[in-house]
Amino acid sequence: MTTSQKYQKVFNQQIGVQTEQRICKKKVRIPYVCKKGFTLLEMLAAMAMIAIVAGFLYTSLNTGFKAKKQTERILAPMKAAALAFSIMGCDLQSALPPRGILAGPFLGQSDTMSFFTRPVNTQDSAVGIVGVEYVLTSDEEKENNQVVLLRNIRVNLLSLEEPEPFEERLAYGISAFEIKYFDGTVWLDAWDSTTVGDILPVAVDVCLEMKIAISETEEEIHSFRRVFLLPCKEPLTGKILSDATGAQ
Repeated sequence: MTTSQKYQKVFNQQIGVQTEQRICKKKVRIPYVCKKGFTLLEMLAAMAMIAIVAGFLYTSLNTGFKAKKQTERILAPMKAAALAFSIMGCDLQSALPPRGILAGPFLGQSDTMSFFTRPVNTQDSAVGIVGVEYVLTSDEEKENNQVVLLRNIRVNLLSLEEPEPFEERLAYGISAFEIKYFDGTVWLDAWDSTTVGDILPVAVDVCLEMKIAISETEEEIHSFRRVFLLPCKEPLTGKILSDATGAQ
């Protein structure tokens, strides 16, 4: 190999090294240029869009929760009336004839009713014959002394002392409680089994008027009525029927 060829070879090697260095520099710069983040304007735009979506979502949820509360406020009296009628119906359908050792008279007025029955289940008392009374009273623990429909339960009927009745509050916000008694011919405003031969009425008509809150400031009074048939009733004789209707 001549001297000129040696110089040419060394020159070509130096040119190749410089070319590789330039390529390596370009390869290092390309990834650095691709690592680009979000600008401040893009971040502000994204935050503004998130705030708008959150505002719409809050408005929708707030409207839904308000509608739910209003619906529950309207349906609460209806559920209370249905529960009161269900309990009252069980008591009346199991009412015992007003005679015997553990049974007493069936006494009813236009706004109160007491009789003896054998319910399927009674809260805080054993299953058996009990005396029940439905009456309206004011509850001082509630706001504005709301009128409540009370169910008094008397157990241990053979006790020498008058037992303290168990109280069950069936419904609040009662504006009227009206009861009528059917003797087989006419509806009566009162019933006293001791004056009609110790028998039960054929049917009992119960009307409840309750306040329903339409809004936070408006209320409406709705009437709920139910007629209960008494299975243990007996037909009235002609003399007792005339005496009962004449007394009314």
